Amino acid sequence: MNPTIMEQHVTKETSPDVESRILQTLFDRLNQNSIRYCVLRNYASLPYTLDGSDIDMLIDPFDMNRAASVIESVVREFHGKRICDYAVHTHIVRYCGYVEGAWWSLPIDLFSDLEYRGLPYFDAQEVLHRARLHNDVRIASAEDACFIIFLKDLLFNDRARNGITEKAYPAYRQNEQVYKPLLENIFGKRSTEFLILCLSGKNEIYTRRSLAHRLRRSLSIRSLQRKPLWTLRCRCSNMIQRLGRLFRRPGFWVVVLGTDGSGKSTILDGIEPVMESALHNRIQHGHIRPHWLPSLARLFGQPEQQGPVSNPHESRPSGFLGSLFRLVYYSLDYTLGYWGRVYPSLVKRPALYVFDRYYYDFILDPRRVRLALPGWITRIMGAMIPKPDLILCLGADAEQIHARKPELPPKEIDRQVHSLKRFCAAHKRAFWIDTGGSIEQSLDQALEAITSAMASRYPMRQVSGTDTFWKILLPHPSFDGILTHEIEQEVLDGLKHCYDIVDATPRRPQYHMLVTGSNHRKEQIWLPLLDRIRKDGYFVFTGRYPGKRLLRKAGLTVMSRYAGLPAHRPRLFIPLQSAQGTNRGLLFHVPGSRKLRFTWSIVRFLARLGIQKPLHHYTITLCSRNRCTRQPNDLIAFLSKCLGYPIGDLVLYGGSDTPQRKTTVLALATDDGQDVVVKIADTDMAKKALKQETDALRKLADSPLTGQVPKLLFEDHWREYTLQVQQKCPLPSRRQIPTLTPIHTAFLVKLTEQGKQTIPIAQTSVWKQIQDAFDNRNGPVSLSVQQLLTRVLSDGFAHSPVICHRIHGDFAPWNIRLHREKIMVYDWEDSEPKGVAFTDTFHFLFRQAWLVGPWPGADAMIRKMRATAELLAEKAEIDRIMIDRALPLWALAQFLHAPSNPIVQIITFLGDEFVAKT
Repeated sequence: MNPTIMEQHVTKETSPDVESRILQTLFDRLNQNSIRYCVLRNYASLPYTLDGSDIDMLIDPFDMNRAASVIESVVREFHGKRICDYAVHTHIVRYCGYVEGAWWSLPIDLFSDLEYRGLPYFDAQEVLHRARLHNDVRIASAEDACFIIFLKDLLFNDRARNGITEKAYPAYRQNEQVYKPLLENIFGKRSTEFLILCLSGKNEIYTRRSLAHRLRRSLSIRSLQRKPLWTLRCRCSNMIQRLGRLFRRPGFWVVVLGTDGSGKSTILDGIEPVMESALHNRIQHGHIRPHWLPSLARLFGQPEQQGPVSNPHESRPSGFLGSLFRLVYYSLDYTLGYWGRVYPSLVKRPALYVFDRYYYDFILDPRRVRLALPGWITRIMGAMIPKPDLILCLGADAEQIHARKPELPPKEIDRQVHSLKRFCAAHKRAFWIDTGGSIEQSLDQALEAITSAMASRYPMRQVSGTDTFWKILLPHPSFDGILTHEIEQEVLDGLKHCYDIVDATPRRPQYHMLVTGSNHRKEQIWLPLLDRIRKDGYFVFTGRYPGKRLLRKAGLTVMSRYAGLPAHRPRLFIPLQSAQGTNRGLLFHVPGSRKLRFTWSIVRFLARLGIQKPLHHYTITLCSRNRCTRQPNDLIAFLSKCLGYPIGDLVLYGGSDTPQRKTTVLALATDDGQDVVVKIADTDMAKKALKQETDALRKLADSPLTGQVPKLLFEDHWREYTLQVQQKCPLPSRRQIPTLTPIHTAFLVKLTEQGKQTIPIAQTSVWKQIQDAFDNRNGPVSLSVQQLLTRVLSDGFAHSPVICHRIHGDFAPWNIRLHREKIMVYDWEDSEPKGVAFTDTFHFLFRQAWLVGPWPGADAMIRKMRATAELLAEKAEIDRIMIDRALPLWALAQFLHAPSNPIVQIITFLGDEFVAKT
């Protein structure tokens, strides 16, 4: 490699071809789903390019959920991530992704109404009604777009953009019959007349500030006079949303660390165009500290260092007291500077604040900042310094760095690189980038790390047609037709996957079922649709429980009701018809984190007292006009017939987001001891996973593990589903055990004896999966991952022997019940007969540390994995050399399953060990 290659200026730009395909796909999907929308401005280049702008899209509020889900489905299709998502007067969403070797961005502002601090200043429905087509994209009329921009700038900014005022008056004159009554209704007659006089130029005394003040005051007073309670509620809701940004910042803070010559400037220059395009906002930069306080040199009247530092270790360190004063003074600057300069920038808008170096230099390279203090003092002070959201640690071979910038000797560079690696491994938010490769590769790694960290704050909505909830809960196997209204896109996709005839808009005279969503309290919206439903039809309400009073008014009778938990993304559906069923349903799932367990215990306590209000945030309510009974072909009747005793109700759980997703059902019998667990699959991958679990349970039924794995009762088919019925776990629900106890180890020792054999690594299924996955991988891969991959796929490693046996595949605390000296391990759908030894041990330790915490650091994690595996190897009589062969296989497989920052850190350490050995 050329020693000076990292000094070249390279930037990443958005591919116009990819951008054009994304935009065309997006607007085609919106049109296909009959979503009412229009683009308000900057639409001349759509749908071919954004031309450096964002998309301001006005959407009918009843289509907002479906539109958001359609956008997310398109983003997912092009391997994108949601990197920013917050709402004030509009819903601001930012997407960024990597596909076909190019980065793309999609900034969108979604408006459900045209409002100022919760109060509408223009009729959005009128704008949607007057929208027209432009290149198959619905856009606002030129007059509406011009007038809306004028009002928005005036109300929000006390000003108008250049040329807008001159265009606003002709737009008004052209549509005076529509605009005048509309404005008089919102602002009042006198304020509207004043606005028109100002626009026409007949009132030359006014200032835009005075006009804006008058309009805002008229808007508030008029709204209070007409709808006082509604106005107060809108204002309070808007204020809560604005205050919410203080606790959930839309901006993101990145620190870049590395020695001189490691490529920091190149990385910062390279990521700038992509992130500025994605966020539709300029990146803000900081160097070493916020500079809220002046430097000590300036404070004492000495000249400050200007430009790049040629010899960072030239100045002598201060004495102990001088160093302590320097540390305290600059620590104060970091704290005050964060709250006074960095934090406000992160709160106001979607921003990326990037620091070149930070306080960590006081720990990693104290001589550079003239400190002569024990390390523990610097670390204690550092605990009080605000922490960034992501730390990018750059490094390469010491000789390469020295060739780029020879200011420091290679020995010192090598020390700093190794210190930075240890620092990176100990911090969960730190990400290592080896800049010894090509510039493009390093930039891709940096962008992938930043976008992944930003996206982790906003889990992508699950848009999947594989949900079996609807098929199980709905009382009929088939219908003449389902009419849906105001439901989220994923629910609509689930219904379309379940049934042949699903309409989002009324097209037929009669339907068998109406499914309505979160805005069902607006009676004027869904009550007229009741005439479209047959007399023996059903009504399904999703979202907040509508209440008995509203249902009685509509003449509906509740058949059954299920609470969805958690409310923001329901996975567990609990029957609410009986207190006993509710309590048993709440005990079916135990969360892992302390916070969720505490919340869960409060909900259970209130449910035992008969207080179900906390469960009403998301419900599925099944109603009918007459008192219908359950159908003889539903799941409850089917299970009652197969088991020989009555089943009263069902608890549904769908916790997995993997392609093998299935629905787990707790069938509630009259006697608690006769409850059974039913697993249901309707897709090919889910059926395959269920078959793997069935084979595993049958193999283990006659093994020493009998009684420690679920008892398989029977397997059958119901409608188009594959069913597996297991005995309910006999152990009581308890908190999840976060550590591997001797009971866990004894279970794993017994498991190693099931199908134990020695085969070459190349014949294992995990090795073949790694080989195939990396051949077809779409996305940047770090140099450390490539190093470990090269080792694993080499002939010498591939032909090495390894011990295989049946493994659980997902041996984690949430799949294990432990009570006193008894253990029960369930969920065997990822089980393999030829799994590599120690895989379950590694999986347990990593998943607990990563998902629940605390994260001890990659170095400590690897040591703990090896120590635990050595204990298992000793008891199971397995050669310890197998640990070094199993660990890289597991790490790469975990990276393919979920490429998180902690697993990349582990792979980096394993790759360095491999390089050191060779």
